[in-house]
Amino acid sequence: MVTIDGGSAVDGTSDAKEAMCKKFIDEHRNRRTAEAYASGWRGFARYLAREGVDESAITSADVADYLRERVEVQLVAASTVQGDRAAITCHLKHTPQSAVMNSSLITDMMNVLRNYATPSKPKLHVSVALMKEWIQHHEDDVEFQAKYAREGEAAAAASTSSVRAWRWKKDAVSAWKQERDICMMLIMMMAMLRESEATALRLENVEVKEEDVRGRRCRLLHVYIDQSKTDQVGVGAVVILSENVASPTLCPVQRFITYRTQAARMTWSSPFAFPKTGGGMMASTTPCGIVQNAVQRANERAAGPGGVVGGAARWGDKMSYGSHSLRRGGVTAARSNGVSMLAIQRHGRWKSLTVFDYVGQSIDEQLGVTAAILGRATTIEGFRVAEDQVLPSADVQMLAAAERSSSSSMSVSSSASSMTPAKRKPLQRQGRAGRPRVKAVRGVRAAGASVSQSDDE
Repeated sequence: MVTIDGGSAVDGTSDAKEAMCKKFIDEHRNRRTAEAYASGWRGFARYLAREGVDESAITSADVADYLRERVEVQLVAASTVQGDRAAITCHLKHTPQSAVMNSSLITDMMNVLRNYATPSKPKLHVSVALMKEWIQHHEDDVEFQAKYAREGEAAAAASTSSVRAWRWKKDAVSAWKQERDICMMLIMMMAMLRESEATALRLENVEVKEEDVRGRRCRLLHVYIDQSKTDQVGVGAVVILSENVASPTLCPVQRFITYRTQAARMTWSSPFAFPKTGGGMMASTTPCGIVQNAVQRANERAAGPGGVVGGAARWGDKMSYGSHSLRRGGVTAARSNGVSMLAIQRHGRWKSLTVFDYVGQSIDEQLGVTAAILGRATTIEGFRVAEDQVLPSADVQMLAAAERSSSSSMSVSSSASSMTPAKRKPLQRQGRAGRPRVKAVRGVRAAGASVSQSDDE
């Protein structure tokens, strides 16, 4: 029992209370945050061992030099070195060396490294076409795998050879891993899951339900996410995925049922929806490798036996993809099909407007901007937008009407301009650089009227 004297802890109890609080923090810290900080500190500990510096003698120069080495020698990105600093700060903040991290030397070094370090490259999004290619290739192998599995199972049952039984077991595990990977990638894209959410997803939190939707009985896949990056306190969120009757292979409901059927053949059980071999929890970095390997195999299939065609991979460099590419792909596909950004934000559990950074642009969308600006058909490197596909906005239509009537009202507009020059001059203000700034003019002015612009617009 801790005794208190005059509002302060009695000698001998302060250290015990501090140790108890540290233990409680370590045991209940977010698991993913704890893993990231532990990894960051291990890297700094290796640096200290190499330099012969004891942890109790750490100086600001040691920390600053380690961060410099990470960027200049190991070529890590700016976001990575920021995480390294946070990990070191977290480890030292309850020690006598906590003041070391407040040094201006470390602050100045970080300010330089943010600009010096290689910027973090945004990952490409997984397109619907790429996802279809993955699933189609997977389905092409299913019939062969099923036939091979039936023959192997029968042979293993009839044979007393332990080698043949081992080979059958190995092939069954391989088939399970392939079904697990394709199911996980599809659900991660459609539910817009982060890699940490997918690997921590428990089997009890994924459920297939039949419900009435718009007067029709259909199957739905309920995915309950108990905790996430933007939900540290564990309020939880439910993401509902609908079935795809028109294309069962692209249906997340049917895909999950098929995967669970395959998982039932394994000799182990797991509480996780997408475990590693043996039933343990998959590492949070594993989905990134799964996506990159899938992209590489897709590029190899597209290139054929002769290698990469034209010196460039069809789907791009595999290192340009990651597990977040599935989340970005889900956002991009939903937005291109007319889903509002508010609905996407809720579906993907974003707490800020960073969701807009996840919308990838296709070549059709980028060229469509040019077509809309020109208001007519345009041809750029073989891409053609037909005039009947160009949908001008209301402002474009009003401007076109103004141009058509401008010739007939030229004399009227000229006289009006000479009579009321002060009313037509836009309001000017002095900007920060002393240049005139034009007040924004809303809407489209009447036919024949002109709007002057400043030189810096």
